[in-house]
Amino acid sequence: SEMCIRDSINAEYMGIIIMDEAKSNLDMVNVLLNNEKLFNQVVKTVFDSIDTDKSGSLELSEMESFMRKVCDEMNIKGGPNKTEINEIFDSLDTDKSKSIGIDEMGTFLKKILLDQQKALTESLLKK
Repeated sequence: SEMCIRDSINAEYMGIIIMDEAKSNLDMVNVLLNNEKLFNQVVKTVFDSIDTDKSGSLELSEMESFMRKVCDEMNIKGGPNKTEINEIFDSLDTDKSKSIGIDEMGTFLKKILLDQQKALTESLLKK
């Protein structure tokens, strides 16, 4: 029974760590969503890291390279196929110019942050 108590303490401790992580992630998301200057800096940093030819817009090939790099870094085998990459690109390319501007990237990142904010808030409320 001593082992049972130790396991329950460990589980409780892990729960607190996970909860703290979710809360700090939520705090970070909230800061980004509420601080337009900081959000714009993040958008520019992400955009510039993808815009390898420094043209000021993202082409399909740049987005494909970026997505494959992210998948490699996250050890996601295979990564997105051409169809998925085209679908993602088209959903970002809201003005259908066949390239993605920094404003379109900003809209996309804001949507991701809002989705993350919702998911993190729901996970904290379940605790």
